[in-house]
This record gives sequence, C-alpha cells and structure tokens, in this order.
Amino acid sequence: MRLDALRFRNLGAFGAEGITVEGLRPGLNVIAERNERGKSSLLAGLELLLFANHKATGKIVTSLSRDDGASPEGEIDFTFGGTEYRLVKRFRAGKSAELIDRRTGQVIARRGDAEERLADMLGAAGKAQGPSGLLWVRQGTSMSPISDDGHVAARLETELSTLVGGDRARDYLTQVENRLGEYRTGQGRAKKHGPIDLAQQALDTAQAELAMAKQAARNIRDTNRALANVTAKLTQLEEGYDPEVASEKLKAAQEKLTAAKAADDKRRAAQSEVKRLDTLAERATETLTTFNEACLARDASETEKTALTAQLTDLDRAHAAAKTAHEAAKQTVSDLYEAREQAAQQEKLRHDQESLTERNAQLQALLETLELVENKAAARADLIAEKDALPPITPDDLNTLLKLERHHDDVKARREQLSVPLIFEADGAGTLTLDGVPVKSGPITLSAGSRLAIEGIGTLRLNHPDSEQLDREAAQIQDQITNWYATFEVSSAREANAQMQARADLDRDLMQLTAELRAIAPNGRDQILDQKERLETEVETLAARLGAADEIFDEEADPADQLAQLGAAKAQLDAAWDQLSEIDRKRATLTERRHAAEQKLSIAAAQTDPQHRDAHRATLTTEALKADQAAAQAREALAALAGQATSDPAMIEADIERLTMIQTNHAKERETLIIEKARLEAERQAAFERRDPDAEVGRLTDQVEQLSTELARHEREADALTLLRDTLVQSQQALQDHYTAPVRKELLPLLRQVIDGADLVLSEQLGATGLVRDGQDDALERLSGGTQEQIAVLTRLAFARLLARGGQPCPVILDDALVYADDQRREQMFTVLNHVATPNPKGEAGLQLLYLSCHENATRGLGGHRLTLERWAAD
Repeated sequence: MRLDALRFRNLGAFGAEGITVEGLRPGLNVIAERNERGKSSLLAGLELLLFANHKATGKIVTSLSRDDGASPEGEIDFTFGGTEYRLVKRFRAGKSAELIDRRTGQVIARRGDAEERLADMLGAAGKAQGPSGLLWVRQGTSMSPISDDGHVAARLETELSTLVGGDRARDYLTQVENRLGEYRTGQGRAKKHGPIDLAQQALDTAQAELAMAKQAARNIRDTNRALANVTAKLTQLEEGYDPEVASEKLKAAQEKLTAAKAADDKRRAAQSEVKRLDTLAERATETLTTFNEACLARDASETEKTALTAQLTDLDRAHAAAKTAHEAAKQTVSDLYEAREQAAQQEKLRHDQESLTERNAQLQALLETLELVENKAAARADLIAEKDALPPITPDDLNTLLKLERHHDDVKARREQLSVPLIFEADGAGTLTLDGVPVKSGPITLSAGSRLAIEGIGTLRLNHPDSEQLDREAAQIQDQITNWYATFEVSSAREANAQMQARADLDRDLMQLTAELRAIAPNGRDQILDQKERLETEVETLAARLGAADEIFDEEADPADQLAQLGAAKAQLDAAWDQLSEIDRKRATLTERRHAAEQKLSIAAAQTDPQHRDAHRATLTTEALKADQAAAQAREALAALAGQATSDPAMIEADIERLTMIQTNHAKERETLIIEKARLEAERQAAFERRDPDAEVGRLTDQVEQLSTELARHEREADALTLLRDTLVQSQQALQDHYTAPVRKELLPLLRQVIDGADLVLSEQLGATGLVRDGQDDALERLSGGTQEQIAVLTRLAFARLLARGGQPCPVILDDALVYADDQRREQMFTVLNHVATPNPKGEAGLQLLYLSCHENATRGLGGHRLTLERWAAD
C-alpha cells in the first residue's frame, strides 16, 4: 500500500471546514507544523478510516467527534497492486463506507464489503495499529517494546515453532525441565520438599544426633575427671586449716586496734586546740593593724575637704562673671534675629503679589479647557446611548449563526439526497402524480418527503431510515437559529451583520472621542475641577493676605551684612556658653569630690578621733600579746603527745580484715566443693542410667554414611538433567540464530549507521532485548531514552523492508519519533530515513515514510517531500 492523499472533516481538531493533505509521494514525506495544528488528529483519523467499522459508535468514534454533533467523515487516496483507490467513510449519522476506483470513479464495494476488501489489502484484518502492530509510531510511544506477531515471520523461511527444533524437541525439553524442577528451582537451589531437600534434611538430622552422642561420651569422661579433682581439693582444704588458732589471732588484733584509736583521738584534740588559738592570735594582730590604717585615712580626708572648699569658692566668683557675659551676647543675637525677620516678611509680601498675577492667568486657561472637556463628554454620552440601543452582536455570535445556517443547509441537502430510482411504465389504467405533478412513462426519482399518488390505489412515500433523524436534526438547528434571532432582535444574518457593523462604527467614534478627551484631560474632568477649586482658593488667600498687610517697603537692609553681624554675635554667644559650661563642669567635679571626703569622715569610727585613738591602740596591743602566748603553750603540749610511740590504726584494721577473709574464704570454699562433689556424683549416676554413649556413636555413624550416599545419588541425577537441559537450549539457540538472521541482516547496517560497531540481541519474537557494544551486553531497559527510541524506530524500518521484499509494502508513519535524540544522533537517523526511502541499485523500491513533527527547526535537516495541512474545500 502507498498513501496518496488524506482528507478529514468533523474529526478531532478538524471542524466543518476540514483538512486535507495532498500529493504524498513514494519515499520520505514530511509534515512539520506547530502544536494544535492537528497532526495527532491526522494520524487518529487515518487509523479510524483504515481499521474501524463504519458502524462503530464506541469510544474510538466518540473520542474523535466534535461537540457540535457533526458526524466524522474522511477520504483516503491510496495505491495498491498498481490500482488507485479512494476509501470514503462516514460515521454516526449517515454512516457509510465506499471503496472507489479513482481512475474510473466506479464504486467497487460498499459498507462491510468495502471494509473486508480493505482488510485483505492491508493483510491485518481487525488490527488497530497497522500491519503487525509495528509500523505506526504515535507521539510518545516511540520507546514502546515491539515484537512480531507472525506477520513478518510468515515472510521468512517457515514458522518459528518448526525452525527452533520442532514440537518433539520442545516437548522433550519441557519434560526435562519438569523432571529437573522436581529436584531444583530455576536458580539452581534444591527444591523445597524435593528428593535432594528431603535427603539433605535427613542427613542433617542424623549428623546432629551423631554430634550429640559424641558430646555425651565426652561429657561422661569429663565428669569422672572433675569428681576426682574436687575430692582431692576438699581433703587438702580440711588438712591445712585450724579454726581455734585463727580465732585467737583475730581477737588479739582487735584489742590492739582499740588502744591505738584512743591515743589517736587524744592527739587530734590537741591539734584542734593549737589551730583554734593560732586563729585568735592572727585576728588580734589584724584588728590592731586595721585600727592604725583607719586613723591615717581619717587624717587624709580632713586635709582633702579643706582644699576642695577653697577651690569651690574661687569657681563661684568665675561663674558669676561668665553668666553676665552670656546674657549680654544672648540679647545681641535676639536683636539681630528680629531685624532679619522683618526683612523676610517684606520679601514674602512682594512674592505673594507676583503669585496672585500668575494664579489668575492659570485659572482663566483652566476654565477654557473645562468648557472643551464638557462639550466632548456630552458628545461621547450621545454615542454611548446610540450604541446601547443596538443589539450586542459580536463576530463570534455572527459566526455561530452562519455555522448554524450552513449546518441547516447541509442537513436539508443530505435529506434531499435520500432517494430511490424507479421506472414508471404507463398502461393507461390510471394517472400517476409526483408531488401533484403528473408523471409520464420513464425513470422517476422518489425522494424523502415526496409523495407519489397512484389514482385509484393510494399514495406512496419513501420511508428511508435516516429521513426522520435528518428531519429532527434540521428542526433542532432551525430552533437554534430562531432563538438566536430572538435573542438579538434581528430577522436575518444580513440585518445582524449590519447591526454589528453599526456598533463597530460607533465603537471607532467612541475610541476617537475617548482619545481626544484623554489628550485634553489625561487624568479626567474631576482633576480639572479640583485644579480650578484649588486655584480659586489660592487667589482668594493671596488677595486677603495682601489686603491685610502693611505697606511694602521699597528699601530693604543688606541680607549679607545682616547675616555677617548675626554670625559674629552667635560666635560670641557660643564662646560665653562654652566658658559657662566649663565652669559648671569643674564645680560639679569638685563638689562630688568634697562630698566623697565628707562621706568618709562621717563613717569613721569614734575611736579614730585624735582625742581617743591612743588609749584604744594600747588596749588592742595588750590583747594581741596574750593571744600569742596562749598559742605557744598549746603547741608545746601537742609536741609532747607526738613524742609518744603508738601503732597505726589503719595497719591494724588491714590485718583484721585479712584474718576475717581467711575464715570467710575457708567456709565458702568448703561449701562450694561439697556442693560440686554432690552434683558430679548425681550427673555420673544419671549418665549410666541412660543408653551406652559409645554404642550410640557407632550406630549413628553408620546411618550418616548411608544418607550421604543417597544424597549424592540425587545430586548426580539433577546434574545430569541440568546438563541435558542446557544442551537442548544451546541447540535451540543455534537454530533461533539462524531464524533471526534475515532480521539482523536488514537491521545491522541501519543500526551501525547510528551507533558505530553496535549489535543487537533479538528474542524469538524478533524484538530487540539488548545492545552489544565493545563486547558488553546491556539490557534494553538500562539504555538511555534516546537510544531505546532509535533502536525501536530502526527495528520497525527493518521489518518494513522485510515486508516489502515479501510482497506487502506498507507505509511507515512516525509521529515525533525522535524527541529524545541528541543533535548528532538525529542527523544520523535522518540519513537512515532517507536511505530506506530511496530505491536501491538492485531495483528495489524504497519505503514510503510519513514523518510528522511539531519541531519545524529540528526537521530542517531531514529533507524529504514537504507537505502542509490545507483546508478541505467543500464540493
């Protein structure tokens, strides 16, 4: 099959005006349009006409139908076997299908017959994705995995099942795998509850029991040795210990400890007394020293207070003089400021007189502008009233009416086309009239709604199944047209158009007036009124101020001279203030220092007064001497006690602890040995009451050897089955490689044009499962999106070439199938597309490719025959 032209109407993005693609050629055809132009609808319409039954009413049709209820329809021009055909289909209302010979215009088949003939040509009856589901790539599905459903395989040597070993080989391989499955899982592990697993479990159990038996025999021997050892230790412990001797040693050590502690307590009491008396002597000496220092501090404070009082008297006199100078400078500055203010007032009155003249001129100009604005605003209000009197018809409203009228005419025309050809042969017996007009002998056409009256018999009317539906549809559309007229209060489309044009003219006039108003009054009439009111207020204020002012002097003082005098006076004022501030700071500092000296004198103790200090000093000196003598006597008593010889209580306590632990350890060890001896005797007795451990070890040893032999036999059988299975699989793989050779032969040259040195791994269904590069095998799903996309497209091209060589050429349709390719890979893929679309030197025709894309710039390097989407003009 070769596509020649596509036409669709009322389908997907295509409305009543329709869309057409004319002039498709053999080789590479390219449609590169922006989004929303209907490329996806074009592909969906092609699929709908080729593979959907014309009676279909489900999702496949409703998803492509328009909201206005119009029936999807289309035409496909194609060439097959040297004959040019046209497929015409209509869905929903007026559903039909026709296959037409384009050269003669003859209808070859209708409805179901036409669809059966088309399915035979496609070789894919009922398949919704094109031949073998391989050769159509929708937007977003270019990376979907593909595999042959038998259509490509049918063009190769023979069927897949025969080539890869035959049914008997497959059955035998299945039997081997089933038998091996009884022993091992697919990962090679022993199958749970299988022969190997059960033999291993029995062997593990016997080995565990054997280990326990051997351990029991070892335990008996260890128990005998331990019992003999405990008995010897107990005898040795009893022979080397005398309890009475140990008690006497402990009693003597305790008496010695009591005497040592009494002597130690007496020595510690003497040390405490020495420490107490030394502290009292130190405090008496410190008290005498503190008193002497307080006397010296009192004398210093008296001297400082007298000096500070004299300094404050001098500063008071200086402060009075500085204050007099400051007051004089302050009066001079005030007089100069008053003179300067009077000069400024005269300047302000002259400025107000100039402003009054300027504001009067601005007010007159503003009144003229206001009058012009009000005139144009009145004209604009008249235009708005005239526009409001017209119905608000928009171009979209008018287009809706025109579409309804065209749709109504189309329905009426389709109803009138419902007819039956008849031949009337008059025999002179009666009169025949068609819609009241007499009919003579010859051919006549009975249309839907017409009446054929046979005199003396009755009236004949055509009962076509679609006539009532078309009548209802026409009535519904007429109701919509009538409602539209009533809504906008018009009687025809011509009147509606005139009203719409009148509103448009008024809109233009309004825009002109609005622009003029905006130029005259950019911020509106209210702002002009605000400005007028503000200017009137300013004029009144200025006039009142000038009327109330005194006479304006013609002469005025020199401002520069006034400013120089004021600067000099302010400098004198600042200097006087700085001097006064400095005197105040010094007075504050001296006052604070004198206050501090007075504070020290007020808190000084009465004993430091010169009249009483000598008597108090003598008393403190006597107390310090007495405290030193008492401390010396206490130290002599402590020295006498230290010379007496005594034992260390800590050493005695350590010896008592040692003797006590000897008694405790002996009793504890004796008790432990007695208990351990009883336990070992009981354990030995219990072991002899059970089975002979040595005999049990021998029995279990023989059982382990038997079970090991059985496990080895099962594993040898599983290994043999594994080897047999692998051999069969390798044999079938060799045959499969022979089967996939034709596909690889077509595919590898295309693949290596894009990915240098690459190879593909193909499945039994001929789909790619992996890519081999530099000896490394990568699974398809681990490759980048762009590489997966390119492999999928190249595989489809290889299948298309195999189909063409097998006598069934099919167009390959790619809808944005290279969106993930980088710039270099895209250029290489473009080269491949042009290569497969070009006839080769052997005389083989190239493939027909239709490449759809919304990336106009990205497809400029593709080449090929460029096509555009055009309007499908009505017949």
